[in-house]
Order: sequence, then structure tokens, then C-alpha cells
Amino acid sequence: MLQEKNFYKVQAVEPVSEGSLKARVELNEKHKIFEGHFPGNPVVPGVCMVQMIKELVASALNKELTLVTGDNLKFMNIVNPLVNKILDFDISYKQVDDSVIKVNNTIFFEDKVFFKFSGTFK
Repeated sequence: MLQEKNFYKVQAVEPVSEGSLKARVELNEKHKIFEGHFPGNPVVPGVCMVQMIKELVASALNKELTLVTGDNLKFMNIVNPLVNKILDFDISYKQVDDSVIKVNNTIFFEDKVFFKFSGTFK
């Protein structure tokens, strides 16, 4: 888990309604992943954004999840942790059957949208 590896910490999670939550995370701009992605100009990798979504939903549902499909991944702006240390997540999820969960998410801060995700976890 990225959270356990000190990549980010959850500042707040607020259930909005059944199947919907908002979360705020703080990135660790000194994390070693940024030494390779990219030195002097750090960028949060897309796979890390998807992992954070997975971890937030898994925590809300209190179950382990695995990504099955990424139906729509739209990168709108680069997340540089030196500039954008705080990220907000607007997540909606729906249990399709016993094991499949459809998730839609937007990662943003204030008026800047960074990433939109639609996919399935199991």
C-alpha cells in the first residue's frame, strides 16, 4: 500500500452518501519514487493515482480490492508534489455483484482537475 509506504497520508475522508465519498490526501514530496519520476521535476505516476483510488475505496468498504479494468483514464494536468501537495478525491462506487465494484473518481484541488478515472475492481 502506498499509504503504508509513506507516499501519502489521508487528511480526511467524508462519506457523502451510500456509494460516495470525498477524501483529501497529502503527498510526501520527499518520497523516493520521485527520485526516478523525475529528478528535479517530480511527477506523480498515473499508476500511483489509481492505487490511491483503490486504497481509499478498499478502506471505505473494509475489503481488499484488485483492479480489473481501467475503462477510462483521463490525465488532465500533471501532479507535481512540490506544487500540488494536497489532492482531493471525489469518488463514487457501486457494487455490481458480489465481487465487482464500479468506480468513478476525479482527483483535483481547488479549480484544477488532474485525473479522471472510471474502472472496475474486484
